[in-house]
Amino acid sequence: MQRKGSHWFSRYSVVLIFLLIATLYGCAKQGYPSGGPKDVAPPVVVNTLPNNQSTFFSDRQFAIAFDEYVVLKDADNNMLVSPPISPKPTVTTKGKSVVVKLGDSLQPNTTYLFQFREAVADFNEGNLLSDFSYVFSTGSSLDSMELRGEVVDALTLNPREATVTVAAYEVRDDEAMPDSMAFKEKPAYITRCNKRGQFHLDYMKPHNYWLVAVEDENKNMRLDAGEAVAFLERAVTPTLRPQPIDTASVDSTKARVKQVETPIHKMLMFATEAEQQRVLNYMMTEKGQATIATTMPMQQPKLDAMGQPIEFRLNTTRDTLLIWMLHPADSMRLVLSDASGLNDTLKMKRSSKMTKMRVGNASVTLKAKPLFSSKLHYFDTAAFLFSAPLQEAGERVMGAVICRDVDSVFHPMDLLIDSAGLKAILMGDSLFALAQGQSYELKLLPNKVKDIWDRGNDSLLFQTTLSEEKDYGNIRLQLRSNMPSSLICELLDDKGMVTLKREAVGDKLLLFPHLKPATYRLRIIVDENDNHRWDRGDYLQRRQSERVLYYEKSIEVRANWDFEETWVVE
Repeated sequence: MQRKGSHWFSRYSVVLIFLLIATLYGCAKQGYPSGGPKDVAPPVVVNTLPNNQSTFFSDRQFAIAFDEYVVLKDADNNMLVSPPISPKPTVTTKGKSVVVKLGDSLQPNTTYLFQFREAVADFNEGNLLSDFSYVFSTGSSLDSMELRGEVVDALTLNPREATVTVAAYEVRDDEAMPDSMAFKEKPAYITRCNKRGQFHLDYMKPHNYWLVAVEDENKNMRLDAGEAVAFLERAVTPTLRPQPIDTASVDSTKARVKQVETPIHKMLMFATEAEQQRVLNYMMTEKGQATIATTMPMQQPKLDAMGQPIEFRLNTTRDTLLIWMLHPADSMRLVLSDASGLNDTLKMKRSSKMTKMRVGNASVTLKAKPLFSSKLHYFDTAAFLFSAPLQEAGERVMGAVICRDVDSVFHPMDLLIDSAGLKAILMGDSLFALAQGQSYELKLLPNKVKDIWDRGNDSLLFQTTLSEEKDYGNIRLQLRSNMPSSLICELLDDKGMVTLKREAVGDKLLLFPHLKPATYRLRIIVDENDNHRWDRGDYLQRRQSERVLYYEKSIEVRANWDFEETWVVE
């Protein structure tokens, strides 16, 4: 009668012998002599125990032998097990081998895939072993289905890289996708995207699956608030993974064996909204001045400063408030409310490191900065931005002079203050117009405007040269579309930033004038809800992001050239 435990002792002894042989094999391998070429090759797998692709697997560990000493690189995150195993396997190195110890949670008749990705590197040079996989089945055969796809950004259409985890969930009784699935449920299979945004779910059972991709920054295989997500609104069925064909055994006189081509499932990833509207941060920037930033745009914010008079402005993206106290102090207490969900009481105090502002002292003046550079566009206006709201909001005041270099004659100019009281546009008269290609000296006269603290502006001097029409190129885009939706056509610079935007329905000629010589791209957003902006998707509502299209080629704009393009949108 066999003594209890002798089977496991025998198996353990085999593993030790296996590791010893692997170590001796590695010692016999000839390396580069001292001073020779640098080793850039990754470690090579020379053996596995049990064998890779084993069936009827019942061990509690497996080992992988390499041709050199190896180290682990964040194996806890880089090694991915599909289907997931809880608790996670323990991964260690022993000589020239990696040993993976398993718990007692293996399911019967199940194929397990261990993706090592970049978890193993050689000891000396750190060369990474990429995309090695070990697979086994606890049943009589390996599951043989697969799903392939790619995850791209829903707006830029650029690939989303390796931080993206793709999960497959089994469909139960043809049900609709459960709302809480990606937040709470354990996926049936998982993988990660490569650097090209491509993914491959392999060794799957024949079943229908929901696919969800998550920018899984905390590696918990769940969708958390604030993480980007992509999903397919319809369940997908995996296909049979291609099997290698033994061409030597195929009769050339017979028709070739056709293998079913695996479809590529394209998933569009978008950022999810924060859990709710909230104050992101707030602080006093100077004595009597403060800012409040929120996670989402505000609608019509209201501020109560406990009876203290204040002025505030909302920025263009509507997610930041700029606040000024009419009677500056080192601290303030505010109640902020808004229809977007805000109702907060905020207490702020000026840092002791801030320079004290001496309000009322003649040495402290209103600050202004130009919204133009040494090159002023001939089709643009010269404007100034002030550090605090002006008393003359909405008014036109005489406050500047301009001198042309060629004749040194000064001409009076007016300042048109915007309704917010923060921006002033330089306005000339009908008898004097700026000439293209000419250089000018602009002088902002002192104390021509005053802010809410009764401070006058400094005397400021700026120099600029007016550009010429020949310095720019133009794009004429003939848009042809039979779509009922409004189309938002955006011109992007080489960094992907929107330079100009036009809207159209149906066939229309769109003009993009006054373009600096550079490379541009054209993008169209199908504005289905006609709200004049791109709307990202909503996972809980099962709504994909609005459709985005890119023109087939980039446009190289040259100075003094007109470029005509036609885009048929379908």
